[in-house]
Amino acid sequence: MRFQKITFITEEETGKDALGNAVTEDKPFLDSTGRLTEWSAEDVDILGRAFTAAHRKLITRASLAGLRKAAKAKVGGNLYTVEGFRGTDADRWRVVYVKGYRL
Repeated sequence: MRFQKITFITEEETGKDALGNAVTEDKPFLDSTGRLTEWSAEDVDILGRAFTAAHRKLITRASLAGLRKAAKAKVGGNLYTVEGFRGTDADRWRVVYVKGYRL
């Protein structure tokens, strides 16, 4: 398997704008390795084609504590939005669902 560097990014609140909305800044906080994987036919059947067309599946060994704080993930120069994850710290890999279209 070929692994890539993955940088997980959190959104840190830096203040509020004139309307009272939070102003955030992206801060890298966790470097790990992993890779983007393909959807299986079973995944497409369960999750639906609309979901699998707009999302990617990422496997990593990053801890759950780090994944809970992650808002974005940078893989191979592409920035993805973290939508959710599956797995425990006892598992060898954690699966992270990220939003990003295939190119």
